[in-house]
Amino acid sequence: MLNWHSLVIYLIFPYFLALVILYWFPNHQANVSSKLFSLRLSYTSNILQDKTKSPTNSVGEISWQVSCYHQFLDKIGVILPTVSVEVHANGQAKPCSIISVNELFNDSNVLSALRVLDQCPDWKSQYFTDSFLTRLLHEISGPACSFEDHQSGFHNFCDRGLKRTPILHDHRLLVPYKLTEDGPTFLPCHFHNASGYRLSSLSLLREWMQAMSCEQDDYTTGETCTTNSPLELYAVPAGRHFMFAPKYIGETIPLPHVTGGDPTQPVYLEVLSVSPRVFDLVNLFSKQESEDLVQRALAETRESYRLQRSTTQSNGRQVNRYRTSETAFDAVGETAMNIKRRSFAVLGMSKYIESYADGVQILRYQNGTAYQKHVDWIEPNIRSQHDYDSAGQGSNRFATFLLYMSNLEANQGGETVFANAWPLDVAETERLTVEQVSTCIRSAVYCLQLTTNKTTKSLFVWTPFWRTPVDVLTQAKDQLMESDFAHFLTPGSWEEDLAGWCRSRLAIRPASARTVLFYSQLPDGEEDKSSRHGACPVFNTTKFAANVWVWNAARSGHPNSPKNPNYKKPPRATPIEATFINTGANPDMDDAELYYKDTLWGRLRPDGTPITASTLKEHQWTIIVDGKRVKHFRIAARPEKQVFEI
Repeated sequence: MLNWHSLVIYLIFPYFLALVILYWFPNHQANVSSKLFSLRLSYTSNILQDKTKSPTNSVGEISWQVSCYHQFLDKIGVILPTVSVEVHANGQAKPCSIISVNELFNDSNVLSALRVLDQCPDWKSQYFTDSFLTRLLHEISGPACSFEDHQSGFHNFCDRGLKRTPILHDHRLLVPYKLTEDGPTFLPCHFHNASGYRLSSLSLLREWMQAMSCEQDDYTTGETCTTNSPLELYAVPAGRHFMFAPKYIGETIPLPHVTGGDPTQPVYLEVLSVSPRVFDLVNLFSKQESEDLVQRALAETRESYRLQRSTTQSNGRQVNRYRTSETAFDAVGETAMNIKRRSFAVLGMSKYIESYADGVQILRYQNGTAYQKHVDWIEPNIRSQHDYDSAGQGSNRFATFLLYMSNLEANQGGETVFANAWPLDVAETERLTVEQVSTCIRSAVYCLQLTTNKTTKSLFVWTPFWRTPVDVLTQAKDQLMESDFAHFLTPGSWEEDLAGWCRSRLAIRPASARTVLFYSQLPDGEEDKSSRHGACPVFNTTKFAANVWVWNAARSGHPNSPKNPNYKKPPRATPIEATFINTGANPDMDDAELYYKDTLWGRLRPDGTPITASTLKEHQWTIIVDGKRVKHFRIAARPEKQVFEI
């Protein structure tokens, strides 16, 4: 009887022999590769069939394993052994493991993964593919591909546990796997390439690997490479979404799977900031679509959707003095829906889910208006029924697509400023890095805050020549107040302060049909505090823009949204009977009228005729005479019957 150790030896030897042949006879590589495939298949079949002689293995069990392994070889085909796979943790530019094709698809590794299955996977299913590939990578990736608080292996990177895994729309379709036949089950990762496209089958993985042997260096010029490139494979934990991993400012990331506003032109990202993750997204929508969004917003007359002063509460009732723009919503327009669907594709989401997106929010900034620095992520509230804790099982805003529909000149303001991002005109050599903290002799606290993405009121440019920090924010504000735009800003106001940030941080100028993408979350679902941004004051023009917010799971207000486990439904308020009487003692009250908020309840006649209403504690009632508010009554918690006289 052959044990598994012997099985590995018998499988590797012919494979190694075939590789030697490939090395000595490169002109016959394709022919030999085909023979290698047949040889590997034949040896594996014979050895697996020999295992049926073991009393511990039934003929039926070995039969499906033989058939399953044949299917695996057929799907994965022949891949040149020079191709390697860089395994990245989601959102991380540096790979956590680099694996050769031979190592990834080692026969022993594959057979070990098959051994713990009850049946052969459906190789065409992306969920079976996720499960099988996660099981393979567990054997060879090691603890490097794991979160800091999970050092026990790749399986704990992919399955973060019930309390750290949001329940997405396809959760029930996930295929759990085992490490041992009698062990517990784990949820698998799902996998994406560097462009965010989701791996859906072994056949697609084979295509990606084969493409790496002659990948295009520049997708905009069509020039092809002459050497093999590694395949970047991003592992995303269950319940999480793919996140781009920018390597450097100016890097371009092609998105060939996305059809843009102009179908004849490519869609791609250009990195504007590594931390926070900010990208220029080229060709998400067209200028015609830009004009359509504006015209629909201007023509909208429905109260809940038309342009009106911006608010910040979900119920739309509270005006924010730090946000002076106007807002409208386009929830079902054809252009708005097309843009939302493209946005999902850009983020690597395989399908559009309406409950994961808000309506397109149209913004109008007129002369002098702005929006103070803020984050789009919504702070969790223990009194909220919705669970906003996206690092746990909750949902929150995951990514923002900021669309511009106006062209603004350099002297017209209106930029979007990221308070924790370096301006593009600061050279890499002048940017403070973690390694330079020890040399930051003066203002070391601010230097440390900056390198750790903490809030700071001063951004310092550090050069090896000056060896002193320069407060560029103070310089920018001084220059601004000496410019022609000083009369638009009140000294000491938040608008003046914001305008200074706009001239000292990463500030992106609006242009028609331009899109900026940034994330509000980190790869593990925590809030990305460095994503704080604001809308700079507009000078002598009007700016139109729009927000597309994509959530990591069903948004608040949707029936399937996650519920706050700590939420306690407030007890039902006890109705209180309130009676209001005009005693006639004060002639000034002869024409008194009783109001609750803006609603007239009736005239309080001086003859003592009462008005009785059912109300609740803390409600405020008002007496108005000749249009003037002259008296207020606040309802107490007790007694259940209360009388108020004037």
